[in-house]
Amino acid sequence: MEPQIYWRGASNKQYGYWIAPLETEFRDAPGNFVIAKQTAPHKWAAIYIGETSSLKYGLSDSEKFKKAVDKGATHVHVHVGSISEHVRKVERIDMIAHYRQHCSEVRQNKLAQSI
Repeated sequence: MEPQIYWRGASNKQYGYWIAPLETEFRDAPGNFVIAKQTAPHKWAAIYIGETSSLKYGLSDSEKFKKAVDKGATHVHVHVGSISEHVRKVERIDMIAHYRQHCSEVRQNKLAQSI
């Protein structure tokens, strides 16, 4: 199944993600995620970019998740990632650098466009 959206990194690498409602329960697998706000049909603003060793346990319980919801998050974009924490963090840092975030919170609401 093809990803529904591609988020870009500062390296110009594109990372494919699937879009899900915030209340989605994910399987216990490592991955990267973007907590996002839909700003128009097929347009998204990243609120928080993260990685976790468990999409099932490390996402909705986090303080960052709750803060993102308070800031208007509507969806979570995810992909199952490497078991290697280093690999997941490299992706996260690459994406944060592209979207000019401070502590993973968007300063300038740059948009990603879904396909």
